[in-house]
Amino acid sequence: MFGRLTIRNLKVEIVERLNELASINERSVEAEVRYALAKWTELNGSEASVDEYYRGEISERLSFLIQQKNGALNFELKASHVAEKLGFAKGSIVEQWAQGEVEPTFEQLDALADYFSADPKWLKHGDGSPFDKTYIRIPEKPKEAIDWLLKKERYDDLINIAFIRDFSGCIYVVKIYENQRSIVYYTPYVLDDSVGNGGFNSLCKLFVFWEQLYKEYTSSQGSTSLSASNIMIKSYIFDELDSQELEKGNIDPLALIKKQTNSSWWEDVWDTGDTRLREYWSGCRELCIKVNEHRR
Repeated sequence: MFGRLTIRNLKVEIVERLNELASINERSVEAEVRYALAKWTELNGSEASVDEYYRGEISERLSFLIQQKNGALNFELKASHVAEKLGFAKGSIVEQWAQGEVEPTFEQLDALADYFSADPKWLKHGDGSPFDKTYIRIPEKPKEAIDWLLKKERYDDLINIAFIRDFSGCIYVVKIYENQRSIVYYTPYVLDDSVGNGGFNSLCKLFVFWEQLYKEYTSSQGSTSLSASNIMIKSYIFDELDSQELEKGNIDPLALIKKQTNSSWWEDVWDTGDTRLREYWSGCRELCIKVNEHRR
């Protein structure tokens, strides 16, 4: 099906250029106009398609982060809440991003990633997984280790610390801040009887750190004591499924922690005089006795 189009009031320069192109391409001026219009509409349609596709990708990833954050919160997080926290003048701007109506800048995407404790590379480009982790070998000296645990990172207002033992015995440290933001660290430590000599020696130093941390955590002496900071320290044991999700980084770690039951193993495993140490996991008591005997 073909349509008719009449164009009036074209500049003389445009008409002259069309005549030149028609002569070069050995076709009529009308054919040259049809060709030029076809190429112009194809180009702009392609650009619009790419723009729409990218906005859709950002929309999907941002909506996913809002959904994940709601899994960690005790209230429903809305786009307007996010906009207010990020200091925008209007709540509608984040809603427009989430709906794919407007494309945010890279700087705005970085701010969103920071708010959701997400990997900015994933939010901007889809690279990697939504929630990244940072490797850390905890300092061997207890004071330095505690200083690291409490030092300011990219967020202020540390409120909770979580030690996680996953299904295979690997230890994670999660620092939790106000507004339910977090930093997740994975470590070389394996709290399991399959650990080798090097890993065993590392566990001995880790137990010394936990012992000193517990003493400061429960101390009531001095205004600078850890207990005066109101920071809560908890520990958890993840089952196989949650361990896999934590490793893959596809679920907000705070949503995973929220559904766990607190297990006080970090307060007990280092206690050399505790003959009533619970079997927090299979082989727990035997391993802890060996570690504590070795470090005496």
